[in-house]
Amino acid sequence: MGPRRVGKTVILHHSIARLLEEDVPPRNICYISVDHPMYNGISIDDLLDLYQEASGTDYRQVPCYVLLDEIQYMREWEGYLKSLVDRLDAPKFIVSGSAAAALKLKSTESGAGRFTEFHLPPLTFYEYMKLLKKTDLID
Repeated sequence: MGPRRVGKTVILHHSIARLLEEDVPPRNICYISVDHPMYNGISIDDLLDLYQEASGTDYRQVPCYVLLDEIQYMREWEGYLKSLVDRLDAPKFIVSGSAAAALKLKSTESGAGRFTEFHLPPLTFYEYMKLLKKTDLID
C-alpha cells in the first residue's frame, strides 16, 4: 500500500522477475492490473478462472502466485480475497493498492491475521539523491 507513484507496480514487476529467476514457471504467475475498466464487475474468482483457462494452470491445486495491482478498484475485494485465502492453499496472493487508508480499514476488518501489510512511503529527497549516487551535492 502507498500513495500514487511511489513504485508499488514496479515492486510487483520486480517480484515477478525474482520468481522467474527462482525458476517458477511463467504459467504459475498471474499478474492483473485491475484498474482497467474491462475488469469492472468481475470478481476475483472470475479472474482466476480466466487465468486458469488461459494458462492451463489449476490454481486450486498447483502452487502459483497471483498478483493483483490496484485492488481497490474491485468491488468487495476484501471479502473475496479473505474467502480465497481461507479456502485455497496453492495460490499465494500479492495485492497492491493506492488508497492506503481505505485498504487498511477494509483489510483489518475482514483479513486480520490473514494479510500482511507493507506500506511503501515516498522517497525522501536524500534517498532519491542517494539512488542517483549524487549525495555529494547535498552533504
